[in-house]
Amino acid sequence: MAQVKQIIFKKACDDFIRLQTKIQKVKDKLKELNKENKGNVDIIKAHMEENELTEYNVGGYKFETKEVERCRWNEKNLEEIIEDQEILDRYREQFTETKKSFSLQKPKKRPRAEV
Repeated sequence: MAQVKQIIFKKACDDFIRLQTKIQKVKDKLKELNKENKGNVDIIKAHMEENELTEYNVGGYKFETKEVERCRWNEKNLEEIIEDQEILDRYREQFTETKKSFSLQKPKKRPRAEV
């Protein structure tokens, strides 16, 4: 039974590596297309700004400009304005969360051998 799991695991690893090449090719093509389309987006954005438009629809795609105001809440900012350490400790105790995460890092690109 353990042998079957090992074979399935090995196949999954091999398939993963094989698919990474295909995935990267598609990503590169998409990046190229997005770069090509950026000029169009810039022209639409300029048109909207010149005509003071906040919304514009192009073939179902909605372009929108809006002003957003944010107030970032974090421990460092609170420490700067709150002098009572007890309040900070209670804040940490109440709002600190521990989460488990899984990450995948691509291998670093190797320099191509000179021909």
